[in-house]
Amino acid sequence: MPRGGARPGAGRKPKAGHLRSFDGGAGKRKVSAVVEAAATAEITEFDAPNDLTIDERHVWMALAPHAFKKRTLTPATSFAFVLLCRNIVLERRYALSVADAGGASHRGLIQRVDAELQAFDLRPIGKPIYEAEETEKKQPEQKRAYW
Repeated sequence: MPRGGARPGAGRKPKAGHLRSFDGGAGKRKVSAVVEAAATAEITEFDAPNDLTIDERHVWMALAPHAFKKRTLTPATSFAFVLLCRNIVLERRYALSVADAGGASHRGLIQRVDAELQAFDLRPIGKPIYEAEETEKKQPEQKRAYW
């Protein structure tokens, strides 16, 4: 039986019955419990590592609250965030240097910082991002039978 085109065998193949029994068809799927749990999970904040310099700590204090809010800074990603802080401090030093500002090393470091900011979802994208308002989950009203 043709499934979606003039050629024999064209189109998406039907899902096996035993797989369809697990999750239903495309219109019957619900949001998975993992996605719901991630959306409702509490944000865990932690302090900056003790081996940061004063300048690196200032960068941490400026950027970490935003990364915590976006849930991109976790204990597992903290090492990469420390590298981001160190690279931002290094880029600032290049920018203040008369000899190095705008040089190849400085431009490369700017690209690296930009990529690291994007990895933590801290890079501006040029348009506003609207967040959904939190709504309380209400119990569905039970229909009462009136006779």
